[in-house]
Amino acid sequence: MRENVKLLVQIVSETFETPEPILEVGSLQVPGQEGFADLRPFFEGKTYIGCDMRAGSGVDIAEDIENLGIRSGTIGTALIVDTLEHVGNPWKASEQIGRVLKRNGMVVMTSTMNFPIHDYPGDFWRFTPEAFELLLRDFPVRISGYQGLPQNPHTVFCIGFKSKDAEDSDLSARFEEFCDRFSEEVAKTAKKESRKLRIFRSLANGRFPRLLNPIHSNDFKTVSITCLRTQQSAKVFTSQGCIVMMEECSLCSRTLRSYSLVRCFRCRKLYCRNCVTFTWYRSVLRHVPLCLNCARRLISPSKPRKRRTKYSPLRDYLARRPPSIKFVTLTFPEIEKLIEDKLPFSALQHLHWWDNTDNSTQARSWLYAGWKVHNIDLNNKTAVFERTKTAETELTTKRKKRSRRSVKKAFQPPTPRTPRRKLPSQTRIAMTVARSRNVERRRSAMRRYRGKFKPRSALEKRLYRPEAKPKKFDQA
Repeated sequence: MRENVKLLVQIVSETFETPEPILEVGSLQVPGQEGFADLRPFFEGKTYIGCDMRAGSGVDIAEDIENLGIRSGTIGTALIVDTLEHVGNPWKASEQIGRVLKRNGMVVMTSTMNFPIHDYPGDFWRFTPEAFELLLRDFPVRISGYQGLPQNPHTVFCIGFKSKDAEDSDLSARFEEFCDRFSEEVAKTAKKESRKLRIFRSLANGRFPRLLNPIHSNDFKTVSITCLRTQQSAKVFTSQGCIVMMEECSLCSRTLRSYSLVRCFRCRKLYCRNCVTFTWYRSVLRHVPLCLNCARRLISPSKPRKRRTKYSPLRDYLARRPPSIKFVTLTFPEIEKLIEDKLPFSALQHLHWWDNTDNSTQARSWLYAGWKVHNIDLNNKTAVFERTKTAETELTTKRKKRSRRSVKKAFQPPTPRTPRRKLPSQTRIAMTVARSRNVERRRSAMRRYRGKFKPRSALEKRLYRPEAKPKKFDQA
């Protein structure tokens, strides 16, 4: 049982008329959710039946939803809350629910889509809003929706009414009330989440977007609800609960979700997929992402850079101010004109980007020039710099040019190293001497023949008798 699903059941019980008796399929309260997964307080004074395939806490009858033993037309409201993904045959389960419901009955179904696998006892399916509408196609009035990202929601729900006599005006009013109540509750929950987010942001010093799990960061972003009977639809956008952080590409300045960007392995900045290439890095023995700037520096490292950092023009501008000037006021557009680039998204939204700390590139640009940030106004987009001391001479000195007259030494190939031969072992020497002695012994034992005399071979001796010997074997 999840908190947003429990909130949905509460709003349905307070907005629509839920006829009794009420049947909850999958009412078993698993360990860790005792009391929290109990929906009976939302239907006080009404007959409530808890049904599950296993006996336990919160279960009144042990029945299988694919083969219910309940008589037809005896149930007023059926609750199938995060249960249908654990059913092996959901089509048969929907037929059984339609059979046991009364003529004016209703069913409330919820399930997960973008959610981890959870076995109670098995996890078989993931549903979309269209899948729920297909399962409840026999119900003339259906209200379906989702919660989460439009392309990948984490919760899908559908409310089906079996009665055909519901007036459109009454249904429209209840639908609008349901949407208003649901949007208010989601906004409250999103406000709590955003408060937790602000606390975490202050603790993480603005670096948390890469640490936040994107699956849980969109829990309260978008809610879409549609009624097929009255052709009404409502989309609730909760800006306070939009926990997805947007970051800017450091190269092309595109604003994307933080988890859609890739951090460069060398400069540790965030870039979009178009500004990153993957290459093999010997130090870590794997493929790592490199931005196009770092990749260019690896290919041509001797190419001189026009400026050392992005904010070097701002440092040069502040360093050239006369000593009599103690304060300098610059607007954000003027700073962007100086650096010939746009300021990052965090500079326009967060004050910590302007901190006078030595661990950031932008802060070093004004600190090394002898200035510090005195005041920042994010509403008027102005920055006030205060002089602290004279600029350091080490940072204003220009890089010495390489002399063209320097003559390179002629290339001298390295002296070849003679390979060191390994001495043979005593065993190999003894085997070689024994082999040579055997050869000499065989040669000394062989009979030597002079002239044209040639002895008969063993084959001739075995095949022919002396009197039947062919003439070609006659010896002269």
